[in-house]
Amino acid sequence: MATTALIVEIIVVGIFSSIWLLLLVFKCYSLDPFSTLNWLSQYKDWSTFFLVIFLAVCYQLGWLINGLSYFISKRTFNKVIRDKILRCDAINYDLIRTTIFIKGSPFLLGKIREELSVVRLTRTATVNFLLISLMLFIYRSWILGTVVLLIFVFSFIQAYGAYKQYCGRIFSAYKVIEDPTASFIEKE
Repeated sequence: MATTALIVEIIVVGIFSSIWLLLLVFKCYSLDPFSTLNWLSQYKDWSTFFLVIFLAVCYQLGWLINGLSYFISKRTFNKVIRDKILRCDAINYDLIRTTIFIKGSPFLLGKIREELSVVRLTRTATVNFLLISLMLFIYRSWILGTVVLLIFVFSFIQAYGAYKQYCGRIFSAYKVIEDPTASFIEKE
């Protein structure tokens, strides 16, 4: 089940990526999107074949955008959030994560995987919406480009919050696994 959900996630990311990529191709080759759609409609008997090819390309594109968005987020806010939550250089994040995946309950691991899925989707949405808005600005679609740019801003805020929640859950789970009797509620 988790593998199927991941495949669907990556295909959805790839479909969103195909929007800006197709806009880029149309611009670079001076193609009219509507003329291209009319031309493709001549091949409606081949639609299933084209759909399979399109989904295969979207799957690969989804992994590329996921990797790009991971690289960008790792360079921007991942370390800042982790350091703020861990508050201690003596604890290694990779050790914490490994401990949780080895000693954590199936329920806990399920919750962490769900939150990681949200992190992955919001992180890639941020990159995709930014690139879609840039392509719309290149097409001089100022209003739609601005709307998509606002969606990018909200996606970035959501991605930041989702990653912060994910790291918080990881650290809280680690503290409980390492010392089940300790209170992990922060006192200010």
